Amino acid sequence: RHEFKTGVDFSVIRLENFFPGFFGGQYTFSSISNFVNNIAQTYDQSFGDPITEPNTMQYAGFVQDNWRTRSNLNLSFGLRYELETYDTSTLAANPLYPATGRIPLDKNNWAPRFGFSWSPGWLDKTVVRGGYGIFYGRTPQIMTSTAISGNGLRTQRFTLSGNVPAQAGLIPTYPNRLRAPPNV
Repeated sequence: RHEFKTGVDFSVIRLENFFPGFFGGQYTFSSISNFVNNIAQTYDQSFGDPITEPNTMQYAGFVQDNWRTRSNLNLSFGLRYELETYDTSTLAANPLYPATGRIPLDKNNWAPRFGFSWSPGWLDKTVVRGGYGIFYGRTPQIMTSTAISGNGLRTQRFTLSGNVPAQAGLIPTYPNRLRAPPNV
């Protein structure tokens, strides 16, 4: 006897991600002595817009056949397809790196499944179960958010080196930070 199932899954994910990494500045000191004397080895600070909206649409569909081949053996065969699309309306390509203007789609997410349950006749309450399947993970929104904000256009991160005299003079005194991007 066969039992067929089918289904779909549709998810709309809308969110606003606020990630001001390095917007408050970061000091690196090469020793405790340099920290005490406020002599930074490097200073990092980001500028720009730290808010992104890495919205996605997720689609999936499946078919499954549960087949009771005998009174003590059940086989399950299935196939699932998944697709995740991305809202790229706020994604801009950096002219120096044109590939930053797109997020590729993975369209080959076919996922076969197989399972069984078998009850040996001589063991009254024993059931042996097993299965196999291919499963796909979803892309975390922080990754698409980073693609939107981390391409050098929406946000810029500057690193000043205490070993470069022209830059060392621009490093703010701890715990201050720069008010505008440095002109280096």
